[in-house]
Amino acid sequence: MAFSDTIENKVLPPVMKFIEFRPVQAIKDGMLFIMPISIVGSMFLLLAEFPYEPIKNFFTNIGWAPAMYQANNATMGIMALVATIAIPYSFAKNSGHEPLSAGITSLVAYILLLNWNIPVEGIDEGVTGIPTEWIGSQGVVAAMLIGIFVAYLYTWFLDRDIRIKMPESVPSGVANSFNALIPIAVVTLISAIVYGVLNSMGTSFLNIIYTTLQVPLQGLSGSLGMAIIVPFAIHFLWWFGIHGATTVGGIVEPIFRANLAQNNELFKAGELSLDNGGHILTNVNQAMFMTLTGSGMTFGILIYMLFWAKSEQYKALGKLALGPAIFNINEPIIFGTPIVMNPLLFIPFVILPMFGYISSYFLMRVGILPLANGVEAPWTTPPILAGFISGGWQWALYQAILLVISIIGYFPFIRAADRQAYAQEQTADELTPEQLAEEIVE
Repeated sequence: MAFSDTIENKVLPPVMKFIEFRPVQAIKDGMLFIMPISIVGSMFLLLAEFPYEPIKNFFTNIGWAPAMYQANNATMGIMALVATIAIPYSFAKNSGHEPLSAGITSLVAYILLLNWNIPVEGIDEGVTGIPTEWIGSQGVVAAMLIGIFVAYLYTWFLDRDIRIKMPESVPSGVANSFNALIPIAVVTLISAIVYGVLNSMGTSFLNIIYTTLQVPLQGLSGSLGMAIIVPFAIHFLWWFGIHGATTVGGIVEPIFRANLAQNNELFKAGELSLDNGGHILTNVNQAMFMTLTGSGMTFGILIYMLFWAKSEQYKALGKLALGPAIFNINEPIIFGTPIVMNPLLFIPFVILPMFGYISSYFLMRVGILPLANGVEAPWTTPPILAGFISGGWQWALYQAILLVISIIGYFPFIRAADRQAYAQEQTADELTPEQLAEEIVE
């Protein structure tokens, strides 16, 4: 059995089954709600900490810096709250139920499970309030677990038609509210029992999840192994036509976003470093050093097609793909070249983004590249500009170096593919219409 057949028949079915698993789908879809909030918040941080001193001082002198920090806190600082609503919302929606009630029910459970006692020096009992660290990065994994649990319970009741039924004359909005009454009551009761038991033990559900799950996961996310696995998995799946960035991102995105949020807090405190708990791998690294100009770092293919291609197909494709590639969209190249299931381009398509990601990991480890500070340029921002926005001139310079490496790395492989396509075109030109029809059928 050929390698591709083995992968298609043995490896891809369980991968696809995992991708289609409802909790995975819900986490992937739910975390997308965080992206625009995070990007907007990071833009305010960029203005408050602008890398050009006169502009930074201008905002400070006119008194706008505190407002910009507050905007950053109100967006990137509520990551767990957004996740605890968005994940069950997506789960219920994908299951065919009214989704907002699921999100609100999950929010109730999350707030109930918080420890509302905030220690204050000089006050023995502390003060009552919601600790801000738990609605941000520290609560992300707990928010995921609570959201999935609530979503399962919510849909379990509705799937079995266990609800308070209202007459047909009652407006649908009112009826939907009563549909959710039993799930909300059960979730609240369970959450209250869990809170009571753990509170009597001097701890909380969120604290247990953070110390036993999230901290180890975040530690693992900063390992060299993760820096190898993530880019390989993304591009291995892409080669088979599966959207690798979306598939793998649905798994690692929550932890990487939590890493970015913690880096953001350290940066605002002036303490961003590995020694102080900063993280190398965040969700920003992927767009900056792995998928610049699109998955596979295919800038080298684009340049070859624009300047050196002999095949008419590749010449036309290069012109067509130029505009989208500037904004990191390269599906025309992936499916038009094609890269999918093309043995000629498998090696550079997988190895080059792995090199970009892993090399940036080591450069951050030794301090040549700065850590991500919380500023997140939109993923469609052109390379080099995106690097400057997210990580200063060092990131921009390294992106430029990676683009050159992409040209060099892809050149022999895309040239071979171009020669093959050109030869096929020449052969097709020499065939009669009848012979060409036979070739197409074969």
